Amino acid sequence: VYIALSWLQHPHYITDGYWGPLHHYSNALFLWITDDLVVGPKLLNILLASLTVIPLYGFTKSVFRNRNGAVFVSLVYIMVPIVLRNSFQALSGVSYAFYVVTSMFFLAEGLRQNGNLKYAAIAGFAITLAAATRYEAWVVIAAFTLVAFLHKQWKFTAVFWLFAMLFPGSWMIGNQIEFGDFLYSVNQNDVWNIQREGINDSVDSVLLTQRLIFFPLSF
Repeated sequence: VYIALSWLQHPHYITDGYWGPLHHYSNALFLWITDDLVVGPKLLNILLASLTVIPLYGFTKSVFRNRNGAVFVSLVYIMVPIVLRNSFQALSGVSYAFYVVTSMFFLAEGLRQNGNLKYAAIAGFAITLAAATRYEAWVVIAAFTLVAFLHKQWKFTAVFWLFAMLFPGSWMIGNQIEFGDFLYSVNQNDVWNIQREGINDSVDSVLLTQRLIFFPLSF
């Protein structure tokens, strides 16, 4: 929030750094709208968490061709406690989820329509917004590209990938110019988690088993 506030006082295009910039831009916008450090970020996440149900419904219906199933999945989503909890925080996970699910919908619908290039572009743009929010999306880009590739939709895959790589490509160029390391953000994440936080300093057999079963415990 304070990074967003600082940016709002001196707006500029962020070309490099540790954290992806989109969440700062979004928070800054809602800080400007509400003029409140607490209400602004919460309003942003409440809005995006609510909107996520729309592409989630569309994705489920597109893949499974079942309207009742799509309604059920949407209802389950809106009743999940962690969604409600995260909506009242200023973390980037909510906006990230919105962009990823939006990309999932347009990717699935585009492939269902035999490679609709407009949907490929929208899916790619949505996931590049996710990539500008959290770095997990960089791996998701590879996974989604593989999905399109396995459908043998070559033009669709190319268009999706080109739009998906808009942010990662420009961010890596910016970090290479500024720090001489095109993977500066990823490498600094390891520095923070492993060297400073010491997440691997005391890994016993129980924790290792937990990590193997539930990968997010690795972070």
